[in-house]
Amino acid sequence: MEKPYLLLDAGGTFVFIDQEYMAAVAEAHGFPVAATRVYDEHYRLIHWFDTYVARNRTWPPRLDRPYTQVLFEAVGLPEGSAAEAARVAEAAHKEKNLWTFQTQLKGRSHLSGTARGPLSPRLLLSE
Repeated sequence: MEKPYLLLDAGGTFVFIDQEYMAAVAEAHGFPVAATRVYDEHYRLIHWFDTYVARNRTWPPRLDRPYTQVLFEAVGLPEGSAAEAARVAEAAHKEKNLWTFQTQLKGRSHLSGTARGPLSPRLLLSE
């Protein structure tokens, strides 16, 4: 990137992805996951992305997939299952925006951090 950039994104600040729905889709694809895990991994991904772009000044090479697939992989779904779950979530998103969930999960705040720290060990996006 030659010029400085400014990214304005309401996701995760004013609106949130529907964590309950995403957890249900993961479970339907054979991987039971708590909605709180979806929430936590979302913020780990944001942190990872911000750190990567700040260091490398380029788009991460493995983020050529839908965000929902990356998120499903981060919560533990294998790549094939994550891709299929992402197709389901993306189809649902076209019917009803998944980013209109306006309350954070009780006991969770992106400002307070999480027990596992800011980066997910399952996130295998190479620098």
